[in-house]
Amino acid sequence: MKKRAPSPPPLRKHRKIPYKTILLALLLTISGVIFFSVGMTHYGNGRFTDWGLYWLLGALVFIPGSYHLFIFLQLMRETPGYSYDMLPDFDD
Repeated sequence: MKKRAPSPPPLRKHRKIPYKTILLALLLTISGVIFFSVGMTHYGNGRFTDWGLYWLLGALVFIPGSYHLFIFLQLMRETPGYSYDMLPDFDD
């Protein structure tokens, strides 16, 4: 039998997609939008304690969620300068 020549190395490194991270980023973004909208409905009351806490909580969950979702969208678009190493890995 003839010995086969070794196959060339792959041109791209296939990386496992971190689905748990993407799901968490999507969940944080959606819940941040919900908290912002609840804060907007209570804005008419005039007291900061009615609407300000919802806005604060909305900002605390929306900002990191949208940041990681943006990085994932840039990875899907294959934009240079973005890598999967920029996302936290929650998959075991």
